[in-house]
Amino acid sequence: VRRAAGPVAPFALELDAVGAFPKPECARVIWVGLGGETEVLGRLCDAVAMATDCFSGQRKDRAFVPHLTIGRVVDARRGDSGARGRESA
Repeated sequence: VRRAAGPVAPFALELDAVGAFPKPECARVIWVGLGGETEVLGRLCDAVAMATDCFSGQRKDRAFVPHLTIGRVVDARRGDSGARGRESA
């Protein structure tokens, strides 16, 4: 990761819109969109993905959407633990 990110100079990002997926009325994920030099962030994301592909083996073929996931909504009625990939105790 250090080698992949090393050539990237500092760049500016800014917080943009706040949203929820799939929609605000039944949110599962809450996110903040990013603005600013997002093309640099996209290239950094690609470089890190290529550098770590041998570890994860899970390349994503979807378009890059610059955002920060700030929360996942837990739904106790469904027994949702909020921990993806882990069993609840």
